[in-house]
Amino acid sequence: MRKRRNHAGVGNLAAAAVIAFRRHDGANQLGDLSPGAYSDYTDYRPVNTSDQVILLYISGRLGDREKMISEYWADGPGSETPPGRWLLHAQFVSRRDQHGIDDDVKMFFALTSALLDASIAVWERKRLYD
Repeated sequence: MRKRRNHAGVGNLAAAAVIAFRRHDGANQLGDLSPGAYSDYTDYRPVNTSDQVILLYISGRLGDREKMISEYWADGPGSETPPGRWLLHAQFVSRRDQHGIDDDVKMFFALTSALLDASIAVWERKRLYD
């Protein structure tokens, strides 16, 4: 006799595995690297202070293409962040392709995992190059 799968159980096991894998990814979610969940333990101090305008020097020299790209992704106050925009694209794909729950779980899991990895890489580079 074939055993029935418990879909919720499979989902819970998968979620537990991801959480366990990410537990020590440097986000300090447990507060075990520094007191307080997600608190900074790196002693990072930016080179530029909040009143310096070095980024104005850089942004003043952007070409039309770069300005359009930044406008597209900025969206303005109260709008989606760049990760949120990717999720909107995924929602469109889901509706367009008439995804069921299985396809959506796979797509959104892959997408949000990639977004998390990208954010980690971006912040690492941001710290390195300030």
